[in-house]
Amino acid sequence: MFGHVFCMTDFTKVKKMSYIVKSKIRELAKSLDISISREADDVLSAAVEEIIKKAAKRAEGNGRKTVKARDI
Repeated sequence: MFGHVFCMTDFTKVKKMSYIVKSKIRELAKSLDISISREADDVLSAAVEEIIKKAAKRAEGNGRKTVKARDI
């Protein structure tokens, strides 16, 4: 979907700021009758960070400072 496959081992070495709301992820998981591991939280957060960085570059390339849906 986003052109990348995120591997847990790529993101577990360095503790980074989280870009996801873990309680909301847990709510969704519960509604799907599944669990989300801590490592999955870290990978989801890293995926969000990567998506935003790429979208920011695209917006900048189009002369904007605002990321729009079409940049994602």
